[in-house]
Amino acid sequence: MNTIYDLMAANPELRPFIPAVHILEERLAGIEQHFPELVLALRCPDTEEEMISLLLRQPFLNFAILDSNRNAWCPSMGTFADFSSKGGTLKLELDMRPGAKRQQFFNWIIALCDWDGRYQLSAHSSH
Repeated sequence: MNTIYDLMAANPELRPFIPAVHILEERLAGIEQHFPELVLALRCPDTEEEMISLLLRQPFLNFAILDSNRNAWCPSMGTFADFSSKGGTLKLELDMRPGAKRQQFFNWIIALCDWDGRYQLSAHSSH
């Protein structure tokens, strides 16, 4: 069975996104235990544009995930597991600035991409 990483590696347009997807998966790990509706929804598209669109349509981008002190979790700042382990009740609120959040997320994802082809797939191909 081919993993999403195998499929992405076979497509030169998607290959640069492998490290970004891998890091995003790590950052969202555990979210399904608190908010199953926000689980990372990934499939392997055919083009770079489709991949960007898929990433920008992730359900978690529509919400602010807040701790009991109203601190918001952001995947670019750390893992969901670390955020949720600090204790207290987590809650969802509709994000009041979804455009700004998506732009920040887009910039972060693009920065994580391997546009130079130096990322080593073999370390992560077992996912």
